[in-house]
Amino acid sequence: MEYWDVYDRNGVFTGRKLLKGSVFGKNEYHFAVEAWLINDNNELLIQQRSYECELLPGHWALTTGRITSGEDTVNGCIREVKEELGIDITSNDMRHLARFVRDENHIIWDIFLIKSNTPIHEMSLQKSEVIGAKWVSITEFKSLINQNNVFVYSEIEDIVVKIENLIAVE
Repeated sequence: MEYWDVYDRNGVFTGRKLLKGSVFGKNEYHFAVEAWLINDNNELLIQQRSYECELLPGHWALTTGRITSGEDTVNGCIREVKEELGIDITSNDMRHLARFVRDENHIIWDIFLIKSNTPIHEMSLQKSEVIGAKWVSITEFKSLINQNNVFVYSEIEDIVVKIENLIAVE
């Protein structure tokens, strides 16, 4: 059985745990992560979600996942990237980009940018979660957003701008 730690809106642990899938009360949240992998060609890795996934089956998206009890978001992100893509990363490969609070689903999202040059053919996709992956330029990614061909949320364009700004100063 998988458990999730319960946090307040500020990300402070309440001392409570809930079984995965339980209903969260008012002002109760749990953590999730989103990994934006970028290579030396400034391409972003997107993955196609399995048709078996409960949420967004078949959609192109970024690597995401919920944090299990006792885990922090850095280690949870490392685990999710390994589980879904078979890519080994460390905290040194990661840069925290943003945190968003989603009241509607009781989630606090930590967004990370991760440096990786893993070729697609060397990835080991978790078939129950991921059925495809590809590297796309930032221009292509913005086009996918505009065409609604990748999972879009309200802050996604802000994240793209942050990444473009980081690339510009490197």
